[in-house]
Amino acid sequence: MRRIKPLAGHKGLRLAMLMLAAPAIISCASMLPTNAGQMEWRLSPSAEASYNYLVYLDAARAGKAQQADGALSKVLELDKRQEVYLELADLKWRLGKTEDAAVLLQDGLVRYPGDKWLTLRLADIYRLQQRYDGAATTLETYLAAHPSDAEALSRQARLALERERFAQARDILAKLPADRHSPEVLYLRAKAEVGLAQNRKAIATLRKALEKDPTYLPAVVELAYILELENDFAEAERVYVRLLELGEASTEVWIKLIDLNLKLNNPEKALSLAQSGPQSKAFLLETAHLFLGQKFYDEASEVLTPLAQQEPMDADVRFYLALLEYEGRKNSEAALYQLTQIPQDSPHHQRSLSFRAQILISQKRSEQALVVLQEARELYPAEPEFAEVQAWALATSNRNAEAEQVLVQALTRWPDNADILYRLGLIQEEQGRSSEALLSMERVITIAPDKADALNFIGYVLAEQGRDLQRALTLIRKAMELDPDNGYILDSLAWVLFKLGEYNKSMLEIRKAVSMEKNDSAIWEHFGDIARALNKRKEARKGYSNALKLGSKHTERVQKKLEGL
Repeated sequence: MRRIKPLAGHKGLRLAMLMLAAPAIISCASMLPTNAGQMEWRLSPSAEASYNYLVYLDAARAGKAQQADGALSKVLELDKRQEVYLELADLKWRLGKTEDAAVLLQDGLVRYPGDKWLTLRLADIYRLQQRYDGAATTLETYLAAHPSDAEALSRQARLALERERFAQARDILAKLPADRHSPEVLYLRAKAEVGLAQNRKAIATLRKALEKDPTYLPAVVELAYILELENDFAEAERVYVRLLELGEASTEVWIKLIDLNLKLNNPEKALSLAQSGPQSKAFLLETAHLFLGQKFYDEASEVLTPLAQQEPMDADVRFYLALLEYEGRKNSEAALYQLTQIPQDSPHHQRSLSFRAQILISQKRSEQALVVLQEARELYPAEPEFAEVQAWALATSNRNAEAEQVLVQALTRWPDNADILYRLGLIQEEQGRSSEALLSMERVITIAPDKADALNFIGYVLAEQGRDLQRALTLIRKAMELDPDNGYILDSLAWVLFKLGEYNKSMLEIRKAVSMEKNDSAIWEHFGDIARALNKRKEARKGYSNALKLGSKHTERVQKKLEGL
């Protein structure tokens, strides 16, 4: 939740009341006889207000929120000053009574029409309630009478930014003269410039803000973020270090610094930062996740080892150790062991079953995987993922009909699940039902337009069939944008370029593909076809020979191509 900027007047009110409370109670009270031996004390309205304000302060200090609300509400009944309206509105906002706060401020404005702080606070509350039209009208009414008020203009610009009206925010801030360009105003202008895709301008604006106040944290954070967007990782890293120096030692800043150093290929410094950071379990696991994601397995091990030595070992730690064993150390058995130790009450249990099944499938132990998946489907019947993985396990056991039945049944429950539809398309293609497979994949990209594998599938099939090649190229290029390090998509790109007769461009892409997927016979056959079209016989021979060595499914066809060179 965004904090509401404290308003002037509160401190003075509290001090004045505290100073006046005791004498007021004594001097303003009167003693009226009621009957013999008994006296009744009556407080004047001023003394009663002071008394209730003291009750409010005591209740607030003791954390008795509702009692504080009641006491301060009584103060307002007796003392209608603007400061009391503001303080009670603040309290109600903190208690989550936002509508009560808004009504209270509206009442205050009836008594004090045009009051600056009541108006700005009401606009703040409307904005935080996402009642943007109400906030806009409130600010516009005030600015009509006070067109150069810096606080009101800043709030109006902030409102425009939240509504993604970036040009409007920039124009509002331009109304302020240069001598009113505070760090906050410059920060807001930079936010507008980012929204208008003017990142370099925003960087310059933020640097101006920090010249005025080097400790203005919002500007430092925004500058680091934009530098990272601009892939200026070295400068972004320096700015995040500055945040630490300013005392902003949140976990997020440490994580950002580690991530940036990994992007700068500086794992040693990243590890040093990880070992200097907060050392909470959550922080260390997030750090390990970063190292694993960037394939710095030794560093991930360094981070996880202290956690793994704690007894009993935490289930979260076991899950990350399983990732390390499988991806980093290529030790499937060790990974499976860690996964089997994760108890059913762990948040990672569901994922551990999926991970176990996928490891077993990759080891061609599909029958064992099916046992795990049966357990998973019984424990987590509402999770569609397990139906999709179960179909995959069946398909790898050459039980395509059963796999298709599982998927068709799953689609009756989850008709718009893109992963299930994608798996169905793969099985249909495997069975030689290309037209049905293509229809399934078209449904996938209707539901999930950014599913790179489905885009690639359609593009490749169209290229293979030699039809609608421009659409095929568009789909594959989109897949490439979504997954630029995928060798199979690069192969598809090379193949559609080949079909379009752009042999030189095709050769550039197929070289990248074989460098990434060295053990795929189909990609090497494509390499041979493209090289042959360019009359590069030596390279064509290399492509076909590698395809045969890697066990091509089309041995006779590839052998004929090789002999025909």
